[in-house]
Amino acid sequence: MAAGRTPEGEAIDLTSVFEGVGAYSAGKIDEKRLTTLEQYACPSCGSCSGMFTANSMNCLMEVIGLALPYNGTALAKTEERENLAGVQLHK
Repeated sequence: MAAGRTPEGEAIDLTSVFEGVGAYSAGKIDEKRLTTLEQYACPSCGSCSGMFTANSMNCLMEVIGLALPYNGTALAKTEERENLAGVQLHK
């Protein structure tokens, strides 16, 4: 999944939301800021944008040749992902 952007143009992602929850709990940001992070960090379909266990292993399998090229690294809703699937969704 691609990273998101706040209405002000700041690049944010899933990790931004996790950090935002901690910052909100610690009183460092307000509820409005946390809501903005939650609403804009994950703007499309695709797997979790964090490089956690499943995504890390998927990318590793791609690199060592046990998964199709771009299987772990092509973003959702891109030409690379469509080519991997063998379909053309966007013109």
